[in-house]
Order: sequence, then structure tokens, then C-alpha cells
Amino acid sequence: MTYDEFNDLYNDDRDLQDLHMEYIMQNYHGDRLISNGDDLIDAFEGGYLYEAFRDFYLDSIEGDY
Repeated sequence: MTYDEFNDLYNDDRDLQDLHMEYIMQNYHGDRLISNGDDLIDAFEGGYLYEAFRDFYLDSIEGDY
């Protein structure tokens, strides 16, 4: 899957967006203050850790082909 294909899928897939939010919670390591749901939504909507999540996701599905 290319980055463009991932971006198209991400824009239409709420489950994938939920996985991104889970990824943020597991990987923010204090780089940004996330103390409640509003902070998480702000981080998510701002694209926080998006590239890292995209790479993680693409690496995880690589064996599915």
C-alpha cells in the first residue's frame, strides 16, 4: 500500500482513525500534554504522530499481501 492509498483509506475509515488515537495514547511519551479526551482529539485532529502511525500501520500489514 502506498502513502496515497493509505491517506485515502484513512480519510474514510473511522476504525483506522480510532487506531491512530490509540497509537497516540501509547506513544506520546510526554512530548505533548494529553490529560483528557479533548486533548486527545486536539492532537488527533492536528495530525499528531500521523506519519509515525502511518509507517507503523503499513509495516504491520506488510505481511498481509
